[in-house]
Amino acid sequence: PPYSLSTDQSHVLSERSVTLARESGHSGDLAQALISRLHVLSGPDHFDEFLAATDEILRLDPNCAVEVEIARYCTLVHKGDIPAAEAALERYGRAVRSLRRPEAMWHHERLIALRALHAGEFDRADARFHELFVQARRLRLPYGGIHAMMHASAVAYERHGLEAISGSAWRGELDWASSIPSFQAHWVRFLMESRRRDDARQAFEALAQDGFTTITRDVGYLNALAHLSLVAVWLEDHERARVLYELLRPYPNHNTPNGFNYSVGSVSFFLGQLARLLGQTRAAVRHFEDAVAMNQRLGMVPQWARTLAALGDLLAESPRSQDRHQAAGLLAEAAETASRLDMAPLSAEVARSQVRLAQSVADRQAVRARG
Repeated sequence: PPYSLSTDQSHVLSERSVTLARESGHSGDLAQALISRLHVLSGPDHFDEFLAATDEILRLDPNCAVEVEIARYCTLVHKGDIPAAEAALERYGRAVRSLRRPEAMWHHERLIALRALHAGEFDRADARFHELFVQARRLRLPYGGIHAMMHASAVAYERHGLEAISGSAWRGELDWASSIPSFQAHWVRFLMESRRRDDARQAFEALAQDGFTTITRDVGYLNALAHLSLVAVWLEDHERARVLYELLRPYPNHNTPNGFNYSVGSVSFFLGQLARLLGQTRAAVRHFEDAVAMNQRLGMVPQWARTLAALGDLLAESPRSQDRHQAAGLLAEAAETASRLDMAPLSAEVARSQVRLAQSVADRQAVRARG
């Protein structure tokens, strides 16, 4: 900050840096200038340019492999290209092991543990993250506590609900990021999950000014909009939901990582939630179907189950018996997955949907019986 909070300023400054480095003819300076440009290219509109820049960096200086491969990994996850992302992570791991860089090795192991978390392997992820936090203290990494809080929040959300996390502790550990708009979006979502409606509405209104234009269009842009979309639905704010739908609409096949690489899955899931609020039922069904396929491809089992539940709940309202039959199957599969992964909040949500579906079927049968 302040320049990293404005992609326009960051674009101008980093592009000027690359131009000057090219004019100097010094390959090392050019490699560093291109590395400085990766931030502004990390958003959802510049994947090809980003990957081209990383290719050039490696041609100029193969010793930059550590910085380049982790950046590639994050971008490929963002793009939803998991095979390519896994290959980049493997190259990153080889590079840090060959250079014997303990901090970089810690990050490699953290990303592997995070993949387990996203796959719903919560116990395995918990055990590995605990080891990592012990290592962070031994290595005296200043951000160990931040990652500990992020992991605790992610697991609590999936298994118990964020009510189990202290808001003051969460905000205190991450206070350094309070001026960053994408973090503010996470805070609004935290308020929503904590059922603090008035606080959530106030914080949401502050971010909604000028059409959410303060959200930095970097790697965390879609993640921030995804969280804000769920808040808009919860608040039943149709006006802001329309704005968020238009902002997300160009990116249905993108993943949603934040700056720590925690992801909430396919953008299409959030488009489906917004479309449903806006009464666009057919579009919502299409978005949810796309999200089911993408989240399965991403290997994000908890979010895949959550999407099955959302699609099932929507189809349960259909007047068509075949849709309601499909809804029953989707909800049953979501319930089985939530139970197997010990996802109590999702289990409760699916149970409520199943009760509504059963009541709807019973009501329709009663109407037919009367005549």
